[in-house]
Amino acid sequence: IEALAEHLGAETHHQVPVAVVRSAIARMAEAGTDLSAEQVAAVRHVVSETGRLALIQGHAGTGKSVALGAARAAWEADGLTVVGGAIAGKAADGLAEGSGIPSRTIAAWLKRWDRGEELLTPRSVLVIDEAGMVGNAQMQELLRAASKSGAKLVLVGDHGQLQPIDNGTPMRALVEQVGAATMAHIRRQRVPWQVDASRALAAAKVSDALDLYA
Repeated sequence: IEALAEHLGAETHHQVPVAVVRSAIARMAEAGTDLSAEQVAAVRHVVSETGRLALIQGHAGTGKSVALGAARAAWEADGLTVVGGAIAGKAADGLAEGSGIPSRTIAAWLKRWDRGEELLTPRSVLVIDEAGMVGNAQMQELLRAASKSGAKLVLVGDHGQLQPIDNGTPMRALVEQVGAATMAHIRRQRVPWQVDASRALAAAKVSDALDLYA
């Protein structure tokens, strides 16, 4: 995993011009969705500042899906094809709904690739949501698929939340190895105590969060 990550991170392909990213963000603003400075920084990181491997680390409710919607628009404007995946079907559906990225489970992607169907290409971007739940075996498969095809792999999640069922915590290791854009500001909740409750849950302080809701 570390060797594949080092190889992908060193590649400079798939870097979209900053002007294209700026235009995609401006179109979202015109449509009524203003990105925060933190979201803009995350979009620029994964689209323009990284090679074939990029990571976003952020708690639930920080607006990662909205940022990915802007990233998708920038990638597509540059002629790239964007697809997404997640461990669970529910998460894949959430990624598709929140960002407009057509998505399915990681298991479904791996099965299709084994059959030679819907293969990634050098003009592909694969976005994996809830990547903190991906174990070593599937993470290695995803990295290999990106490396072999010439595609870009974007991992999004919070390695402090639910841990992988399978062996290993590769998202945590990859954040330490290659770095990540960090999103910490809660945007899903607006009322201050609800924001505090979300932060408490993200920090595994469940009792504190339940006290706030009570």
